[in-house]
Amino acid sequence: IQRNILLQDMAAYTRVLAPGGLLFISGFPPSDAAKLIDHAGTLGLQHLASHELNDWCAISFKLS
Repeated sequence: IQRNILLQDMAAYTRVLAPGGLLFISGFPPSDAAKLIDHAGTLGLQHLASHELNDWCAISFKLS
């Protein structure tokens, strides 16, 4: 998934999460992780963990 699509759609994902809900995103290069984590923080998502494997990344968040 392209970083720009995740950035564009993250607000919609957040709107349907209950407080304390979890969001998992994956399938992007690790170089995109910092920008995605920063944007998620502006939406009230807390970064829980990041994982990398074979030049791909996955990140988990929790809605505050």
